[in-house]
Amino acid sequence: MFQALIAEDSKPILRNLKALLQTSGLPIQVAAVATNGEEALEICHHNAIDILITDIRMPKMDGLTLIDQAKKINAKLKVVLISGYNDFEYTRKAINLQVCDYLLKPVERSQMMEVMERVVIQLIEEHHTESSVFDGIMDQSASRLMKLEPVFFEQSKLLWVVRKQIFTPLSDHWDSGIIKMRLTEAFEGHPFWLFPTQDPLQLLILTMLLSLRATITI
Repeated sequence: MFQALIAEDSKPILRNLKALLQTSGLPIQVAAVATNGEEALEICHHNAIDILITDIRMPKMDGLTLIDQAKKINAKLKVVLISGYNDFEYTRKAINLQVCDYLLKPVERSQMMEVMERVVIQLIEEHHTESSVFDGIMDQSASRLMKLEPVFFEQSKLLWVVRKQIFTPLSDHWDSGIIKMRLTEAFEGHPFWLFPTQDPLQLLILTMLLSLRATITI
């Protein structure tokens, strides 16, 4: 499910856009809404947003400035610009900010569906490309559901393999949820990624830590 943020200062239009997305049947969840650019940017700082739908003219921070700043947080962010017929010059400038598409006011359902379907296709294609590095390693069902956040690509990774010993008895401790909890304690707030592999007795861990100072007991 892809996470969307709608930034629009007109509350009726905001409600309409949210309702259109929620009833679209597309794999998009409205994670948050904002009525000005500064509020929207703050949401981008604290949430993993895949799609930004923003008006051009907003108080405190206009849509183009918001797009520029939001893409510094997440370069892979997909942006759909909302504009009126009188905002064509702004729309032209938005092309330089790598805006995916635009919606003209008043936004109609057919128009919204056409644009958002294209955005979803782009996201799915990118996701498939990113996750293909795990082909032949990860469990295929988990690979299809995997979603890598932008922070994953920021640095090189250390790879760890956790494997259940063959002759040890079965235990509730060999559970991905419990293991993830132990790793969270061990890595002390540093990011890590835990993936199931094709071997049910083996898990793959990727971390940006240079060293592991804690002992993990599972």
